[in-house]
Amino acid sequence: MTIHRASVFTLLLAAGACGPGSPPEVAVTPEALGAFGPLASIPEFADNTAPHERVALGRMLYHEKRISAGGKVSCYSCHPLHVYGTSHRRTGPGRGGGRVGRDEPSVFNATGQVAEFWDGRAPDLESAVLISILNPIEMDMPDATSVVKVLSQLPEYVRAFAAAFPGEARPITIDNVGHAIAAFERGLVTPSRWDAFLQGDARALTNPERRGFNDFVAAGCPQCHGGALVGGASYQRAGQVETWYDTSDRGRAATTHDETDDMVFKVPPLRDVAETGPYFHDGSIPRLQDAISLMGWHQLGSKLTRDQIERITTWLRTLSGPLPYDYINGPDRTVLDASRRGRLDSALREAVEAGKVPGVVAVVTTRDSIVYRGAFGVMDASGQQPMRPDAIFEIASMTKPITSVGLMKLVETGAVDLDAPASDYLPELRNREVLVTVDIEASTFSTRPADRPITVRDLLRQTSGIGYSFASRELLELSEVTDLPDRAWPILHDPGTRWTYGMGPAFVGWIVEEVSGRSLSDFLESEVLRPLGMDHTSFGLTPYDSTRLVATYRRTSAGLEGLPRPAQYHPMIRGDGGLLSTGEDYAHFIQMILNGGQRRGVRVLSEQSISRMTRDQLNGLVVVEQPAARPDWSRPFPLGAGRDGFGLGFEIQMGFEEDRPSPGSLSWAGNKNTFFWIDVEDQLGVVLLLQVVPFYDESVIHLLTEVQDVLYGDTDERVRLGG
Repeated sequence: MTIHRASVFTLLLAAGACGPGSPPEVAVTPEALGAFGPLASIPEFADNTAPHERVALGRMLYHEKRISAGGKVSCYSCHPLHVYGTSHRRTGPGRGGGRVGRDEPSVFNATGQVAEFWDGRAPDLESAVLISILNPIEMDMPDATSVVKVLSQLPEYVRAFAAAFPGEARPITIDNVGHAIAAFERGLVTPSRWDAFLQGDARALTNPERRGFNDFVAAGCPQCHGGALVGGASYQRAGQVETWYDTSDRGRAATTHDETDDMVFKVPPLRDVAETGPYFHDGSIPRLQDAISLMGWHQLGSKLTRDQIERITTWLRTLSGPLPYDYINGPDRTVLDASRRGRLDSALREAVEAGKVPGVVAVVTTRDSIVYRGAFGVMDASGQQPMRPDAIFEIASMTKPITSVGLMKLVETGAVDLDAPASDYLPELRNREVLVTVDIEASTFSTRPADRPITVRDLLRQTSGIGYSFASRELLELSEVTDLPDRAWPILHDPGTRWTYGMGPAFVGWIVEEVSGRSLSDFLESEVLRPLGMDHTSFGLTPYDSTRLVATYRRTSAGLEGLPRPAQYHPMIRGDGGLLSTGEDYAHFIQMILNGGQRRGVRVLSEQSISRMTRDQLNGLVVVEQPAARPDWSRPFPLGAGRDGFGLGFEIQMGFEEDRPSPGSLSWAGNKNTFFWIDVEDQLGVVLLLQVVPFYDESVIHLLTEVQDVLYGDTDERVRLGG
């Protein structure tokens, strides 16, 4: 049954009579709704008639790096689908680690626009695809012939093109490359609650969301941002009323060479806008609220109030729909062939036999199944007990991402606000000051007030200024002059101004306890671990499992020294460390991330929450190398310092490296040299577990890179996702 827009108003009026004591519904008039339509009203979305084989081919090509110069860049590199199709950096990544000149638009809900790109230089998706493949600062293929030559030499593409374009004598053509990728992209659609509302579900929007929509209309925004895409149908001058704040990019004029196009850009669609920052053609504005304020002033000449901006933001969030993970991923065809499995065995075995590491467990998983398990060396201090595949490791800071998932469950319920001061939930963080000096001789230290409160987001992305003494010489000195517990120490810098590794996630764990009213152990077990089938992951150790606990080895000048297991294990229950786990259990956690928040039909987090966790949250900052303040505990870390971003619990690889995980890959580690990474593009997860100190021991890092060499070496044979 089709319900027309006039019926929505009728339903709204009817919904107002929802019982004694219920608040009256906020009215939304048919006139206001008349400027909009659901996604289903766009023919390309409602009736994508491309054959299944063509869509499958397009999915393969979207992930294909071999159609870029050097074989390092794919469509996914600039438009990662698992974070709403944009890199979340000011400008998109380009060939050789460079950056393109403008913020890259999302590929979701992309069809049905007046044109593609900010300057409209591509009339349709097919053209946009081919421009990107041949663009020197993007995929940089020299010409169409080179693209066709590469694909014609790959048997899987010979078969796929023949199936996608039956009856064509030469199906592998540059035009068909564009047709296939565009066919796949037309299926990248995210219907949301806004669509449900437009189609007659009066309860799809809350009263605050309706007020936000009414403010959006009253401000005059639908003049440009209307239709099913809420924009994307016209061009407008940036600074229509008040001069734009940055006129260095001249817009369409650079393409058309027409002075009347000076500062003119395509109006971007607002679908998924809350998930696709930073904003504007130059990606200069990280916060949606600030973008709304600037648009009100420069385009409408209106100084919107803070309340108006917050209400409009609330409505704009309803334009974000869940990511279509099944469509994005297609069938699970990630392959680890026998040759590569054998090379993994050899790398791990040789590291043990050479005395570089005492014992190791490695697990490789796709989003649905484990494709490799390896256990080599020993697991006891005396070197007599062979390593077991189900050995239990102290995973230390690999606890942090799991704690982060627990916190995000509370964010989803509205119990926690990521951008609220963390002191709203933990008063001990109120007025936390910044460390200025430490005087060891006088046993004193000085502090100053911070310029803003620590937010919950700061704790998750490691920008709170809270550090660790083993990775901060200042805090190591502080520990010598104060009896304060580490959770009461001053912070190292103003929140949000720098990335510093520290115990912020410990405070996240304490917030989980305060808000949920449950112990962290109980909360994580019932809400995360058990639903994911992580049955051998916990803070405690049963007597039955004690023989499975791997002993720690210490690197000394004489070699590796085994440290006997404790007679009784004493758990540490904190959000930043303390969990015990196995390789296979942690692979279950990785599968949940790769599947957008669920594993084997059990959902732990929404797709939107996973997207927020797994995209860069540093707003232009980068991960900073942490010094070896205590060399007996840790060497300098992490890999990727000076380049990488950080999400809500994960380091995020931002650059291109030969024979290494794809850009956008997630990773972290534990201080006894347990490691994991999640290659979202190649749909692959790896767990590498050892128990050796110090952290980032040179031999361990060498083994880590050897494992990556096996998995990512030989571009033509690289483990990859098929269509």
